[in-house]
Amino acid sequence: MARRQDHVLAALLELAEAEWTHLAARVDAALDGGGRVIALAGRERAEGRTTVARGLVQLLRMQGRDVVFREGLPPAEAAARDESSARSLIADAGVWFPPGPVHRGRLARAALGCHAVILVRTAARPACPAHEQALHALGVPVLGEIVTRSDAPPLRPIP
Repeated sequence: MARRQDHVLAALLELAEAEWTHLAARVDAALDGGGRVIALAGRERAEGRTTVARGLVQLLRMQGRDVVFREGLPPAEAAARDESSARSLIADAGVWFPPGPVHRGRLARAALGCHAVILVRTAARPACPAHEQALHALGVPVLGEIVTRSDAPPLRPIP
């Protein structure tokens, strides 16, 4: 399975090189500005957050950044578990915006320890400015929004 994921990521990095480079530059600037923990947050499972996070980590490592990927932990907990405070952390922070109204208390707990966020959504979902506004109100900058395709056919298995 890891080999297939590597193949998918390599294809995505090649197909949208300019977009990945732009996103990596935004993350790099946030890290240069004193941030350490960048979270990818979304609305539902299987949006592509993990793939985007892994792609960012790969690009940032190629640029010489000491960066690690964490999945499934709130950003504050992931940072606390990381043994090196010098390393930057890219975290798949999970679903922060489930259906319904934005609950700022829940969002504040989820974003604790996070220095910036990248929002991820599928193309089937419309943009929701309230998500960015809620994060802004908490003092958490949004570096951008990634729109993934939910209707893309699966890639063929590698022989």
